[in-house]
Amino acid sequence: MKKKTGRLVCEEYCRKFPDTPDLTLAKKVYKENNKLFTTLENCRNTIRVIRGHNGNTTRKETKDKSAIKK
Repeated sequence: MKKKTGRLVCEEYCRKFPDTPDLTLAKKVYKENNKLFTTLENCRNTIRVIRGHNGNTTRKETKDKSAIKK
């Protein structure tokens, strides 16, 4: 069985809960998967990058844009 990374877990949660705010979702992900992240802020930042809430540069570099809202 392949081990999941923090980013893959966050992507899965972003698909399941697309309308949940970043911090609220990060708290849920971190609570259920705290071994994958060093801090809650690290988890939140991963979610922000996935959703494109981390600035224009990150949005342009993100390959999978399905979680980014228009």
